[in-house]
Amino acid sequence: MKTYSLIAFGCDKNIIDAECMAKRLADAGYRFSPSIEESDIIVVHTCAFIDAAKNESIDAILEMAQKKNSGASLIVTGCLAQRYSKEIANEITEVDLILGVGQHNSLLDRMGSERICVSEPEAWDITTFDRIPSTPPYYAYVKISEGCDNRCSYCAIPQIRGRQRSRPVGAIIEEISRLEKQGLVELNLVAQDLTAYGTDTGQYNLVGLLDRIINQTHVPWIRLLYLHPARVTDELIAFIAGERRILPYLDIPVQHASDAILRSMGRKITKSDIVRLIDRLRSRIDDLILRTTVIIGYPGEGEGEFRELSRFVSEARFERLGAFMYSPEKDTAAYRLHQRVPKKIKKRRYDDIMHLQQEISLDYHRSLIGRRLKTLVCGVGKEGGEYFWGRYFGQAPDIDGVIYFSGQNLREGDLVSVLVTDCGPYDLMGEAV
Repeated sequence: MKTYSLIAFGCDKNIIDAECMAKRLADAGYRFSPSIEESDIIVVHTCAFIDAAKNESIDAILEMAQKKNSGASLIVTGCLAQRYSKEIANEITEVDLILGVGQHNSLLDRMGSERICVSEPEAWDITTFDRIPSTPPYYAYVKISEGCDNRCSYCAIPQIRGRQRSRPVGAIIEEISRLEKQGLVELNLVAQDLTAYGTDTGQYNLVGLLDRIINQTHVPWIRLLYLHPARVTDELIAFIAGERRILPYLDIPVQHASDAILRSMGRKITKSDIVRLIDRLRSRIDDLILRTTVIIGYPGEGEGEFRELSRFVSEARFERLGAFMYSPEKDTAAYRLHQRVPKKIKKRRYDDIMHLQQEISLDYHRSLIGRRLKTLVCGVGKEGGEYFWGRYFGQAPDIDGVIYFSGQNLREGDLVSVLVTDCGPYDLMGEAV
């Protein structure tokens, strides 16, 4: 039996594409191998979101080029391949095939023919994602749309993945139903912007999709990731507040708090709009957990703008916050801006924001001590099977911390009640009760 190795980078949406390739290879009779040197096909599925992600992908390609045996095929796929296919072909001659983002179903068909296979995003088939999930059966990501129309000045996603295209509701429901049969407990809905769902078709919006999911599936936990703050409507807030299966955990990237920076970013929202949105959300959704991201060092961010961002973070008290240092991306509006912030200053500001958030997170976690939290069991400890780790509803997979707890006779995928007894800034400790 022929074998393959697959190294994947990037966001959960990108990982879904990698899972489709794994299914295509398995259907063709290939077996996954952890040994690069012994694999017949080596796939490096790349990310191109920021410079650090690009460099990580390029380093992996170069490493695989050195390790592959003489008869193996090295295939580069994903966002970096979509955007820089010619550069990869010219600079890394060991690469045998370069596939754009929408070409994962052509993985085997293209081998031995053309070296570069990249198509326009609008030509991609996004209806069905036939894949082998890399996550355990009790949780999964489901992509509800592809591309983005927001055109934020710093982001190259529209150039890579094209305009907003919503998947048909029926295809999404069918995929969720398939995952349910495998034991799905936690459904994480993802897209570049969930709130844009249906805007390209006029047939549905996010609330309409959620209503269909609630009525046609039985998944107990439904998590919404990536909501644009300018399009979080009162209708959506009311639906979330009234439906217990939708977790009170919302990922709403605000990116900044200076009106001048927000305007330059093309975010279509002001600081006061964001503050009012947070107030509406917290007043209407019980036990709400808010996650956000901010960009540090965007062109034109002076000390005054950074202080405004710091004050906002201190006052908003986001339970979860991640930060990125601005990375200039070619062919974006921000790339042409002057007043670049030196890397040393960006790093200092990044450290300041993360230190501030660490204190906020610790205060929040201390408030949970003594509470009982519904928790998804994700792992069993080695000490006699009496120690476990998992995530309560306020901890999303991969990006948040976990809760460690004692218990008995529990299995991965169980939902249990855990009494919180101690905490740190990122993780919780407790005991199943």
